[in-house]
Amino acid sequence: MSKIKGFTLIELMVTVAILGILAAIGMPSMVDMMRREKAAEGTNRILSALKELKTEAMTRRREYIIIIRNKEINIVNNGSRKTVELPNELTYQVTPSRGFGFNKDGFLTPSSLNNVEININSTHSGIATRTISINRSGQIIKN
Repeated sequence: MSKIKGFTLIELMVTVAILGILAAIGMPSMVDMMRREKAAEGTNRILSALKELKTEAMTRRREYIIIIRNKEINIVNNGSRKTVELPNELTYQVTPSRGFGFNKDGFLTPSSLNNVEININSTHSGIATRTISINRSGQIIKN
């Protein structure tokens, strides 16, 4: 008589249970990774817009003003306005809260500002704050 080969119901149930436990252990770290990626995306969008704007100001020899609020970046120049959308899962705090920008030489404007800090936070706890600083000379630093 030949023996039938295969898995028993008990073996399959144990395997499924082990896979379920492994998935439950890995899920929180996966969610945190996705939140960190959103924070990185928001930071990179702001950095890209700032660098592009500084280059534009120096190339066109014009002053550009930036206002960050309500999950978007508003860029103003001589009445024209451009908007860059930011991820909704993040909060943004700009110090000082009024608009800032770059003059034709790439320096921070208004000239009364010493520096600007932009803090990017996840709306969920446990995710580190990211900071972008702009000093008086227009240098953009990601911390």
